[in-house]
Amino acid sequence: MDLHCLSKYFIFTLNFIVWVVSIVFIGVGSWAHSEKDKYNTMGNLVASPSIILIAVGIFMFLVAFCGCIGALRENRVLLKIYMVVLAVLFTLEIIAGFLSFFFVEETRSKVSSAIKLFVVHYQDDLDLQNAIDGIQSNLKCCGGYSYHDWNHNKYFNCSAQAVEACGVPHSCCVEDQINTQCGFGVRREKSVLEASSVIYVRGCVDSLSDWMVENLHIIGGLAFGFAAIQLLSILGASNLIKDIEQAIAISDKLHADAHNDFVYT
Repeated sequence: MDLHCLSKYFIFTLNFIVWVVSIVFIGVGSWAHSEKDKYNTMGNLVASPSIILIAVGIFMFLVAFCGCIGALRENRVLLKIYMVVLAVLFTLEIIAGFLSFFFVEETRSKVSSAIKLFVVHYQDDLDLQNAIDGIQSNLKCCGGYSYHDWNHNKYFNCSAQAVEACGVPHSCCVEDQINTQCGFGVRREKSVLEASSVIYVRGCVDSLSDWMVENLHIIGGLAFGFAAIQLLSILGASNLIKDIEQAIAISDKLHADAHNDFVYT
């Protein structure tokens, strides 16, 4: 099999898989959004997880369409769009990686600010609530830098009149996460040592940093594999475009020669 066919079917197969995954993303995101509406949750966040999932799915669908159909039909326009989008994404990923590596404290600060924003809007969006609960229970953490970050939430604030006042969500609890009130009032009088027997007192920023260090080889391997696939796709699309343009140039030359022969005869 020559390089042309290899590039063509590599891009087609890869983007067909991405196409299927994008449809799953759109379907799951749409289902989650409709389920949230059934329960009349106040989804006032623009960056609702279900909306983000749908948006990512649509973007993946469009890019995969250009790559899949462009390779199958050998369409230069679609292949060029596909190659440019991948090249832009690849460049942005490299920049983001370098910035995250060289500006660690700034990255930690951004992550902490994002978590605090999510804490403030915890009850406003069911998808966001489930996402935060999943992060806290899996990373065994609570809040951004500290479990006291939950004081930024109007329901968990110690001056609130709600039953959750001076507490934390059940996903912060060390053992009894089935009891949704296990973290209520835990910040009122308990010291850090006393609270640690009931809830996770460590912030999620530090827990996430430790998790990334512990799994650095896996993250690095996945990042390298993903980057390699993107780079091969860009090179494959470039090779296809070059072959198509050469074939068109040869065809035009043959037609021109045939026309000239006809005129002279």
